[in-house]
Amino acid sequence: QRLHALVDGGQQALVISARAISAAELSVEANTKSYEGGVRTNVDVVNAIQTVFEVKNAYVQGATTLASNYLNLLLLSGMTAEDAMAHVQRFLYAR
Repeated sequence: QRLHALVDGGQQALVISARAISAAELSVEANTKSYEGGVRTNVDVVNAIQTVFEVKNAYVQGATTLASNYLNLLLLSGMTAEDAMAHVQRFLYAR
């Protein structure tokens, strides 16, 4: 039950992280245009770019944790290691 809850929560977290990536990328665009218009500084643009990388890093960490939890869940359910790995790969790369 614990692993199932972790997998379910991990899936929801990835959806939220994907939205955060989109928002951070929009922030880079907005800060860049504001910089070009003289409203923002180059530091604001660099900070927005750094935020994009931080959010993407969090997404990747969440995806790897989710994959690990999903693999453990499948193995505990009695699936062979080969089949479990194939399921995890399809699960991750179908996104």
